[in-house]
Amino acid sequence: MVLLGRSGSGKSTLLNLLGAMDRPCAGTIRMGDIELTALDEPGRTRFRRRHLGFIFQAYNLIPTLSARENVALPLSLNGLADGDVEALLAELGLAGRGGAYPDQLSGGEQQRVAIARALAHRPQLILADEPTGNLDAQTSAQVLALLAQACRDKGQTLVMATHSEDALRHADRALQLRQGTLHPL
Repeated sequence: MVLLGRSGSGKSTLLNLLGAMDRPCAGTIRMGDIELTALDEPGRTRFRRRHLGFIFQAYNLIPTLSARENVALPLSLNGLADGDVEALLAELGLAGRGGAYPDQLSGGEQQRVAIARALAHRPQLILADEPTGNLDAQTSAQVLALLAQACRDKGQTLVMATHSEDALRHADRALQLRQGTLHPL
């Protein structure tokens, strides 16, 4: 799903609420049987670690970890084996780049590592905040296609906040956030 909106419309705030990083002033947020608003901070952290994958505009890769290690991190935190890391990197066009550190990767490669990290532990929900905001048009199109295909292949749900209408071509559903209200497109 693509969530369109102008800068300042609340897209990132909505993702932070869905991702249990922020708490709403009123109301409740549920994901399946889990009421996120009832969880304390350690509970929200465990929820995020197990059920969510995040893709940030600024990549948020750990600079002292290789691409492989960045992707394996959520697996390790969840006590899972990291046997699929190389295959996932290859799927995203990064075969042979697992040993490279973030400063040795292009912007597009760093974003694909961030995507691999978000997908690695097969979370139910991937939240992407302007995942192509720092990329050129060609790399942006490639990243959008890779992300959409990877989520479809793995049966994961993607909610992508963006101001780019190019993302609509890859979306099963699109909503626009205007004045604090979601509107179907």
